[in-house]
Amino acid sequence: YSSNGAVEELEKSVSAVVRVNQKYRDDSHGAGRAKVIESQLNSRSRMDLCRLQGIDYAHDSLFASLKTVFLPNLLVLTGNSGGQNDFYCMLVSLVPYLICL
Repeated sequence: YSSNGAVEELEKSVSAVVRVNQKYRDDSHGAGRAKVIESQLNSRSRMDLCRLQGIDYAHDSLFASLKTVFLPNLLVLTGNSGGQNDFYCMLVSLVPYLICL
């Protein structure tokens, strides 16, 4: 990854966050939710952010640090806002955690 490419990618990410903040100017909770959905529940965005930070990407790494009780809510958020692929990948990754509920 060239340094120019990394800078451009970082600028693009910051611009996206600024746009969300402007869209939800009067709703900080909505802004936070939208940013989490876009940056953490969208697999493509998470992959890009991991690459930008030099971190290995693993689809299920997000779930290991969360309380199991929140996982059904994550499925709902992803199903309502993400694509079918993100929902399916999340569902497959969550099966072991959901069995514990």
